[in-house]
Amino acid sequence: MRNWLAAAALVGAPLHAQTDRPIGADMPSALHTALRDMGFAPEELDLSGAPSTVITSNDSRYWVVLGGCSDKKACKTLMIGSTFTDVTPSLDWVNKQNESFDLLKLWLNDKKQLSYSVQVPTAGLTRPQLRALVDGLNNSAAQLGQDAIDAKLVK
Repeated sequence: MRNWLAAAALVGAPLHAQTDRPIGADMPSALHTALRDMGFAPEELDLSGAPSTVITSNDSRYWVVLGGCSDKKACKTLMIGSTFTDVTPSLDWVNKQNESFDLLKLWLNDKKQLSYSVQVPTAGLTRPQLRALVDGLNNSAAQLGQDAIDAKLVK
């Protein structure tokens, strides 16, 4: 596929990632601490629903949600994503884009704005893998934004 996202985060992360200790991303507080320590400036952890927060990377804001949790702990998946508030493409364009991205999933939110996310298992996730995941999301979002500009979909 012409666009890749987080394959590097899961398998192609630096070799030393294999020896790094997992950050305990299945626990909301441990993930929040790791995000803070990595410089992503997470907002307060929201436990009113699925454990979630918002981070900033490269001037982009991403929501971070843990899923498959038992009593707000022992979470099984981590989802990171965002929305382009100025891009309202057709569903056909979104479907075509979904074919060209490996792990990035695109959809239209209830305001018909372009939304995107990546979801990975929390088990064994290390800091280098989490960094590679966010970096891959930044790169894919930049490509997606450029594709929207090229298609004249930006308001």
